[in-house]
This record gives sequence, structure tokens and C-alpha cells, in this order.
Amino acid sequence: MKTLNRIRNPHKGFSLSKKIIFSLLSALLGFALGVFSKFLNCTASNDMPKIVNDFDIRNFFGRIAVWAFIALVISVFSRTPFRAAINAPCFFAGMLLGYCLYSYFVAGFMPDSSYLMIWVTLTIISPILAVLSWYAKGYGNVSTIISALIIAYFILQAFSFAGDFSYFRIRYQGLEIILLIASIAVLYKKPKQTIISVIAGIFISYFIVLLPFSIPFI
Repeated sequence: MKTLNRIRNPHKGFSLSKKIIFSLLSALLGFALGVFSKFLNCTASNDMPKIVNDFDIRNFFGRIAVWAFIALVISVFSRTPFRAAINAPCFFAGMLLGYCLYSYFVAGFMPDSSYLMIWVTLTIISPILAVLSWYAKGYGNVSTIISALIIAYFILQAFSFAGDFSYFRIRYQGLEIILLIASIAVLYKKPKQTIISVIAGIFISYFIVLLPFSIPFI
């Protein structure tokens, strides 16, 4: 624990009632966004405001990056890694519940089981990812490496490119670029450490592109 505390020292905990309230708020946020995501998915484009169609916000909430970013924020700003391991799955569980309830009672059908299992799996492994994300906000080499891996993920969500740079393009409508910039801001510690994390993240993302096999960045 002393070694981990040197990376990032946990804050003194809130009272039990405040901890429960924060976890419930995480679940309620997930529930509301899950309902909103399914509402967008089930509403015709002609019935949407122009900004929704122009920026492809409907599909934006159908992709993983925005959910990963929200979970990152919840994890990083939890007071301890243990609290992060509780709050992040609460958020994903709430999202799943809202999405499925809207699908069944309003849309009249359940999501495809294979698609649903992706989110179930993510919810199950989210405590581990939440703890890693919590320590990414700390100091030292371990924190820098974890931050670089997170930044690399968002780079690959925002951009698509070949190893020889024969092509380089912005993915989707560029909304993931906003998440990339925001994730760097959320993980910011000291200027030097953040710069190193960003540069390392760029190299990691490039290395992943060079791999002879594909990594499914959902």
C-alpha cells in the first residue's frame, strides 16, 4: 500500500451516506444517458434538431469513446481507488438498465445479444479499469505509463491512419477529438509529466497500428 500511495495518496473518505449517494448518482447518470442514447437511436433523423444530425450525435452515443470518457472522469475524481472500483460499474450498470428498459418498454424490442454482451463485459471489467484510471492521475512512472495508454486509446478513437501514413483521417465527425483533448485535461498533473504521457501515447498508438493483428477498439 505504501508503494501505491506514493503513486497517488487516497483522500480521507466521506461518510457512508455520502458514498452511497455518490454511487447512486453515478448509476442515475448512467441510467439517464442510457435512456437518452436509446431515444436517439429510435428517433427518426427528420425529427431530430439539425445539430444532432450535423454532428452525428446519434451515433456518437452509440460508440464506446464517450462512455469510456465519462467513466474515466468518475474514476479519476473518486476519492480512493476502491471508490472508483464501485462508482464506475454503477455508472455502466445504470446505463445498461436504462438502455434495456427503454428498448423493452418503449421501443418494443431488446438489443442484439452479442451487442449487449459487449457492454455487460465492459461493466464486469470496469472495476479494474477504474482503479488503473484512478492511479493514472497520480505521479511517477507508473502513472505516466497508465496515462499514456489511456491517451493512446483516445487517439485511436479519434484518428485512423496507416503505419506508413499513406492515409490519415479524422474518424467520424471529429467529436472523439474533443474527448481526446478532454481526457488529457482530466489526467493532467504536472506539465512535464503530461507532455511525456501525450508523446508516449502517440508512440503507443502508432505501435498498435503496426501490429500484424488487429486490436478491436470498440
